Amino acid sequence: PQQLKEHFESRFEPWMNWENYGKYCSNHKTWQIDHVIPQSILLYDSMDHPNFQKCWVLENLRPLETVESIKKGNKIYD
Repeated sequence: PQQLKEHFESRFEPWMNWENYGKYCSNHKTWQIDHVIPQSILLYDSMDHPNFQKCWVLENLRPLETVESIKKGNKIYD
């Protein structure tokens, strides 16, 4: 958990923090966890499946503004 927390915090934009993580809010920016390569593309049926690791490796996870995450949908962006 600490490594995951540090991973996200190292990628925070100046306005991001743990208090504004979550659902969209019209009053202020929020962010969500984004899969660079979406889960819907990396299908797996067990934790042993090769795509499970590809999906959940830290390099595939990033904080992304909620509005941008919604716009992105299941597309691949860098």
